[in-house]
Amino acid sequence: MFFKPTPVSREMFEEEVLEDDLKGSFRCGNVSLGKRALYFGTPSRRNKFYIPYSSISRIEGVIDGKDRQLEVTYDEGIVRSIAMDEKEECDIALSYVASCFPEIKTISERDEKLYLKLRHEWDRKALRRLEDGASECESELKRERAYMEENPLIFSLRVSLASLLNKKERMRYLYFLVFAIGIVLSAISFTSLISAYSGNDVLTLLIGLVLVYLSLSYTVLPSRNNRRRELRRAYAETVSEIRGYISKYDGEFLIPERYAHPVLASFLIALIREGKACDAKEALEIFAFSLDEDDGNEFSSKVKEYFRPLFGGK
Repeated sequence: MFFKPTPVSREMFEEEVLEDDLKGSFRCGNVSLGKRALYFGTPSRRNKFYIPYSSISRIEGVIDGKDRQLEVTYDEGIVRSIAMDEKEECDIALSYVASCFPEIKTISERDEKLYLKLRHEWDRKALRRLEDGASECESELKRERAYMEENPLIFSLRVSLASLLNKKERMRYLYFLVFAIGIVLSAISFTSLISAYSGNDVLTLLIGLVLVYLSLSYTVLPSRNNRRRELRRAYAETVSEIRGYISKYDGEFLIPERYAHPVLASFLIALIREGKACDAKEALEIFAFSLDEDDGNEFSSKVKEYFRPLFGGK
């Protein structure tokens, strides 16, 4: 290995182990997720540092305005912040760690308390006795949730990819507009330069070229390396993998394939236990209508925000 990653924790690996782990790592934004360690670096050099998962006690995503970071707690209390470009990249990284290393906590202490409060609220509102149909539906949803929890990463990956696709689709019109403005400015200033030299025309030409470069750097125009095309391909592959996984389930899946996710199943179960819904279809409709409602629990609101892309939300 020409550039060997440097450990930031007390634990470290041999060069052969690092090389093998990096080859099979999963790249997610500014980090690479191996089977043994989390790798990160600087803008000039990727994978410059690493932290073994065995040294990590908690990883959480911190979203503050435009700042998106992974906060990694390791070596009994040391915290390292890793900048990420997209919120969804944080979600994917956390889902990967939660799936492969369940002993590592992937939510903050505050969210842990809010989740426990939400669970207690569900238990408090739950009916003592359900109708036979609702009781059978609750049992089946619990069985489906347990089945999805055996391979939760694919379901979380689908949600994050859907969110990224929605974001790219919304922003591409802005990028096209920037590209068009850049072309017009460049053409006008270049024409003026040919007829008569002017320092202002040079500045305008430079601004136009910068706008064109910025729009092309986001690859919103048709090209072989179009990021939206890559996202659509990754999304289609994930959906296909989910479809194949659900097809192996012993029985008929009550949750539609499009909305399948173990956490969503927990919310549907809670609605049935509270007597608000009699079956999975009705519970799903109630959940969809409640996406924009504030139910007084910050953790619940975060979950609804997370699932909004699956329901066509922006």
